[in-house]
Amino acid sequence: MLLVLAGCSASDPSPVATTGPATVPAVDAEWSRVSQTLDRRGVADGDVYTVIIPRDDLEVRIEGMEVPTAAGVQTTFWFYRCSCGKTAVVGQFVVTDYEANDVVYALQKENIVVATVAPLLMYDKPRMMLIRFQAEGQPEFLARALKAALQWTGKDRMAPQKSISP
Repeated sequence: MLLVLAGCSASDPSPVATTGPATVPAVDAEWSRVSQTLDRRGVADGDVYTVIIPRDDLEVRIEGMEVPTAAGVQTTFWFYRCSCGKTAVVGQFVVTDYEANDVVYALQKENIVVATVAPLLMYDKPRMMLIRFQAEGQPEFLARALKAALQWTGKDRMAPQKSISP
């Protein structure tokens, strides 16, 4: 069952014909819209566009010793084009335990599949959780859905909530 969820759910199993150079500007434009929607720049590496959001709002410690943000205390989204023509995203939110339920609910509300929720570290303060997910659809829709979930983390969680228009 997991393999079915991880793959493309296109109704037409035939692959979409693509040509290398002709698709690059379209993909670049998609990544630009994703970046604008998330208010964060990403990095394109081949066919994958990665957006990293450091949790520099937290001071994470393991048994009293500080864990640097760059040591994996970051939310990461990996966008890529599926052969069916849709955009897919897989990723992980790094959240505190008190943010986890709200983020999971925001993802599920947008039909984003939550694969796992698990501790990020052992003996950490505050208690950190890792929420892994996957989804496919239109790039801007996916970015808006992820941004809505991001509102439940960090400094955004404490700010007045804004509605994100479609």
